[in-house]
Amino acid sequence: MNSFTLRSSERWVLHGDVSPDVLNKFAYLGRKLSWEHTDISQKEFIDFIELIPTNSDIKHIPLIIKELSNLKKIIIPTWFVPELHHEALPKSVNTIIIGLLNEISKKKVGWDANEVFYNITELQGVGENVDFLGSNFPNLNRLHVRIGKKESEYMEIQKLSKLSDLIVEKPITISALNNLSNLSIQYLQLSKGKFESFDGLFNIQSLLKLELHFCNVCNLSGLKILSSVSDIEMWNCKKIIDIKPLADIKSVKRIYIMGCSVNMDDNNLCDYFKSRGFTKIRYEPNRSDTLFEAIR
Repeated sequence: MNSFTLRSSERWVLHGDVSPDVLNKFAYLGRKLSWEHTDISQKEFIDFIELIPTNSDIKHIPLIIKELSNLKKIIIPTWFVPELHHEALPKSVNTIIIGLLNEISKKKVGWDANEVFYNITELQGVGENVDFLGSNFPNLNRLHVRIGKKESEYMEIQKLSKLSDLIVEKPITISALNNLSNLSIQYLQLSKGKFESFDGLFNIQSLLKLELHFCNVCNLSGLKILSSVSDIEMWNCKKIIDIKPLADIKSVKRIYIMGCSVNMDDNNLCDYFKSRGFTKIRYEPNRSDTLFEAIR
């Protein structure tokens, strides 16, 4: 079998969503391919890879990546960021994910200000110790960003005119989101937020879906400012006191709350949502993770 192999000092591990009919049994079941197990004829089937160099001295993407004509998504180590050039990627790549599993990297890195990745529409893992410039990604429509102590990331996010889906990890203040009022964000996820309320939030007219994950928020009344949101999900937000303000958001059609501190002693909770036009309600307060779902 013809195969292509990089030198042992430059050996890479390849994880791929690859069609099973083109892989041998060992490679497919392990979902872990090294170049030694990848036949040249299989390159056109690889659409997702994770590059894991043997040591941090390797800082460039191998040339063979350019030959993967169907590659859509790539995961790279954090230390690759300063040296990454758009020419190193095939034009088919539309998603870049920063950071390997269990990677420990505290050194701050940033993108080359002169690099422009026109084909990238999704970017994950920037913020905090990975600076980024909005000008690097003019066609970005989906972003996952971690917010640092100075919240300076918002200044770059507001430059992403095509952004529609935003995942914000570790947001500190709700008011900082108001810097994004010029964008047409349709999906917003806030994860591990330190804020306690939505007081001061401006209306995000384009927002259709809002998700909260592991946030410290306890007061939801500020969400009533949202005029277009139709779907709200909340996961493991343990400090929420009262969810009734959600029923007063006229545009909301669906509410799903799992593992949050919904008031289990409120016998009028279901009746309150019914009085606001919700016709299907599921409330399970006696399970390990309280579940509440309402559909209007």
